[in-house]
Amino acid sequence: MKRWILALALPVLLAMTVLTLPESTWAQTGKVLQRKDMHGQSTQTPYISHSEYKGISIKRQGPSGKSFKKSTDGLVLGAILSVSSLGEIVSVLGEPESIDRNVFPDGERFIATLEYGGMTLVYAKRKDGNVKLTTLEMKSSDWLIEVGGTELQPGMRIDQLSPAVQQSINGDTFLGEDDVDGVGVIRVAEKGKAKEGNVKLMEGGQPQVSVHVNGDTETIKVVRFYRIV
Repeated sequence: MKRWILALALPVLLAMTVLTLPESTWAQTGKVLQRKDMHGQSTQTPYISHSEYKGISIKRQGPSGKSFKKSTDGLVLGAILSVSSLGEIVSVLGEPESIDRNVFPDGERFIATLEYGGMTLVYAKRKDGNVKLTTLEMKSSDWLIEVGGTELQPGMRIDQLSPAVQQSINGDTFLGEDDVDGVGVIRVAEKGKAKEGNVKLMEGGQPQVSVHVNGDTETIKVVRFYRIV
């Protein structure tokens, strides 16, 4: 092929490649907030809108193909954020494979860890008597979180994350995480702020979704939702 023909054809071929990328590629969020970290360095923080946060759903893609509800939309995260007792949790999710309860010295408060075959839920009973979700963690590809119509799932490739989320991945990891050498965090904007162009991130509870990755396999090992209660 003549050089001038190749020069004309190459941009077209590149454009076709971009247009035919899988829908899941660059999923999650393209929104970033410019802010300064604790060291005063400028960083870009990926975030989702408050409405996207409220619409987060959880799906199980196991052999049975069962979801939590008859609807194929899966379980809205708010359904397990709003419960106030372990009994309510079981009524929504069913009986867990195991429950580990760590009771505080006062005999009232506790931390309960519920295992659902590849998904772990951690609930804390507070002084007011209410039980609140602190952590939802997925380590199996049987589970996924859907945000804004796109998915985050253990086993998916890092290059399927949006550029904003990929760039947020750093070397900070959590204790006890095997095969994880980087974490990317997606924060949540305050209600109504994203549309006004004056984005502020939720500080109360600091809810966030994080992906914990392995650089050698270039895959996501853990998907986690976390908030302070």
